[in-house]
Amino acid sequence: METIDQERAFLRGELIGPRGRVFEGLPFTAFYVTLPVYQTDDFQEFMDEAGHAIVFVWLVPIDDREAEYVRTHGWKKFEDLLEERDPHLTDFSRPSAI
Repeated sequence: METIDQERAFLRGELIGPRGRVFEGLPFTAFYVTLPVYQTDDFQEFMDEAGHAIVFVWLVPIDDREAEYVRTHGWKKFEDLLEERDPHLTDFSRPSAI
């Protein structure tokens, strides 16, 4: 609903939240918008019949500390940190990357 209300898509590096627990019993309070890196490169963008690019993003659940890191250090530093520490981002029981 937020993208519809704002009439714009979320882009790589943006945060959605924090706004309280995303999933009951888990520490995630926000989503980090990034490329769907676990998919092939051709999954990241699709051209429709009219020639419009449709970009697919991955909403990664993150905790308050990770969201604060993105805010204070920027999305590129956060992605560098993710590459360095290599957390299992699809594992909802993963520890914080911070």
